[in-house]
Amino acid sequence: MGKDTLPLKPKMIISYDTTREGGVTHIKSDTFYEDPCPRFEKINGKIANRTDSSCIQQGLWITTDSLGNYFTSVYIDGNDFGESKKYSKSGKLLNETKEVSLGKEYYIVKKIDYSSGKPVTIVNMPLFGFYIENFSILVPILVVLMIFRVLINYQIYNIENETNYSSFGNHFKFKLYEPGELRHRLFSVFTLWFFKYKPENKYRVIISNIFSILCFGSVAILTIGLKVCS
Repeated sequence: MGKDTLPLKPKMIISYDTTREGGVTHIKSDTFYEDPCPRFEKINGKIANRTDSSCIQQGLWITTDSLGNYFTSVYIDGNDFGESKKYSKSGKLLNETKEVSLGKEYYIVKKIDYSSGKPVTIVNMPLFGFYIENFSILVPILVVLMIFRVLINYQIYNIENETNYSSFGNHFKFKLYEPGELRHRLFSVFTLWFFKYKPENKYRVIISNIFSILCFGSVAILTIGLKVCS
């Protein structure tokens, strides 16, 4: 029982011929359950074409077209996003595609055609794919980095201009900023890169410039990726 790859069910059936049932093709020696779900096929030693107890596709799926070409893809709760590949009947890779999702939107971030014998890249944006796959984690991190960048810039401009403005200023007071303080705040927010600075600001500038690359570079990658992959 410990080595059984099948969930416990009342009756298991072994296919003695090629049959098709419920959109799934069973070849000789395939095992499946008497009930429509769950089921799987064992192809080249791999568990594939599995549906769970709710008849939803899960895991690796390998399907074949009428010409004998076959496709591999990975399903998660019935959605075939991720990396998929198409092979010829002889096993030659014809193309590969990678799709990622953000909410209800899907984006093809990788599509390479090998049918001519040489790889032809149609789309290949791994960084954009990485950001979309980890969107819910990366966005809060980038927001925090943006805030720290402004606070560091505030200190840099205090040292450069020999001022002592507070980074929190008059947020909790009904008082207008002084002209110099307002300019100080605007420079702290909108300065993307420091070129000239006092020696004592060296390490602050390095950190600020790195944060700018991470924050604004990420925005650029997402913007370009959305246009290209939509």
